[in-house]
Amino acid sequence: MDQLLNIQSNNLHLACILGHTRLILEEVIGLTTKNANGLASSISTSKCAYIAGCVVVLYDVDAGTQSYLMVSNRMPKPLSCVALSRDARVVAAGESGPRPAVLIWDGITSTLIRELKGHQYGIACMALSPDGKCLASIGFPRDGYICLWDWRSKMLITKVKATLQYPAFASVSFSLDAKFIVTAGKKHLSFWKVGSSPSFRASTRSTSVSMQGKPINLGHCDGWSFVAVTCPSWTKNSSVKRIHASESPIYALTDTGILCILQFGSSITNSVELEVEKGFALSTSNSWVACACDSGVVKLFGISSLKYAGSLCYTEAKRCKKSNVVDCNTNISQVGLQSSPSLPDAIACQFSTLEKLGK
Repeated sequence: MDQLLNIQSNNLHLACILGHTRLILEEVIGLTTKNANGLASSISTSKCAYIAGCVVVLYDVDAGTQSYLMVSNRMPKPLSCVALSRDARVVAAGESGPRPAVLIWDGITSTLIRELKGHQYGIACMALSPDGKCLASIGFPRDGYICLWDWRSKMLITKVKATLQYPAFASVSFSLDAKFIVTAGKKHLSFWKVGSSPSFRASTRSTSVSMQGKPINLGHCDGWSFVAVTCPSWTKNSSVKRIHASESPIYALTDTGILCILQFGSSITNSVELEVEKGFALSTSNSWVACACDSGVVKLFGISSLKYAGSLCYTEAKRCKKSNVVDCNTNISQVGLQSSPSLPDAIACQFSTLEKLGK
């Protein structure tokens, strides 16, 4: 079913070439990912991306190899979020600090190809559209802007200042047709409708795109705070072009560990309590929804029914001596779930392919 990748440690190792002022990054041993926005994956390759200080590490799960994406023409800033296109050819990252940039690299050549400036005080989260042509970035609370980019032409398609109704954003995702984005955050879950597809607007060079937010009717869930939201971009026997946004489910996770499913334009249709203290991240495959929780536990649920399927525990991965990758195909429901306060929380998780899950 799934394989679980564990990344451990917190150190960066730099090698200095004597006689030169230039530092060469030799190896990345750890990471500085603080939440779900610091880990991303593509759905058609075995690659995932995560942040380590000022560096994006592009890691090939199958090959066990790393490549490094950096800014070399100026003093780099710490990175706060990362996004990856479906084919891993486009890698985007957001900087923290004053006047941050959205950085775009070619995932094949590791070349920095774009720097986009539209925020003032750090970038909290971002997402690439399913076709990889557009990018949505959202600033930290002090910044408060939502930016929609045609990154290839460096065009800012639209920029919206969030109101007090949206005090903090934690996650953003595009609909399959890229006509909507969905945002999640402190006491809100909202749709943002664009007049037409941003890809179409970008191709016509129109700058008249408006974007309006509409809170989702949460019913009895009103007042909940959400830490992650995703609109799955992979479906069985279907292509993105054949699926409308209204046909695609949306999955959202609260900070207290409640997994919700809803359709575009409707309220929450189903939810399940994870029976954990905290929820941090979610990811979807064709069959499963994975939720990263406290004490290193990742819980799996059926993609349609939200029926509990089993749990993956950090301690089980630690027992594996032969490989850094744990085979989670066998007896997933029998994995030991003894929680311990000393175990680190699973703060991010991603299906790097339809068959592999990294946390």
